[in-house]
Amino acid sequence: MQTSPSRNTVLYYLFFIFVLPIVLLYFNIIHKNWRIAVLAFCCVLIYGIIKKAQWTRKDLGLGTHSRKKLIIPYTVFILCVVGSIMLLAHIIGFHVTPLWWHSYHFWLIFIFVSYLQEFAYRIFLVPELQ
Repeated sequence: MQTSPSRNTVLYYLFFIFVLPIVLLYFNIIHKNWRIAVLAFCCVLIYGIIKKAQWTRKDLGLGTHSRKKLIIPYTVFILCVVGSIMLLAHIIGFHVTPLWWHSYHFWLIFIFVSYLQEFAYRIFLVPELQ
């Protein structure tokens, strides 16, 4: 069962996980090449907080029912976003690389980072803000 942290603790979580890393990257205190490492570090912090607070899968919204309910709308949304980005790139004159799904950057940046961001925002941030 999820234990409720104090309001100040939640504010510290939000600052150190969601605000400070962006500020450090924005002002080049941490070089932009380290942004994936920073995101991974923040996710490790979130994981530690979740383990310490003893949140269950249900507390995190990771039950089978929620996955089945959200998989189709989420997949449709992602496909629409990818299609829109590709259309916009074509309109403004960028050329999409053939076989882009074979790219190392696609799998590392797009898939891995997208998963970590979803984890950070949907599973951790939203419940903390509630």
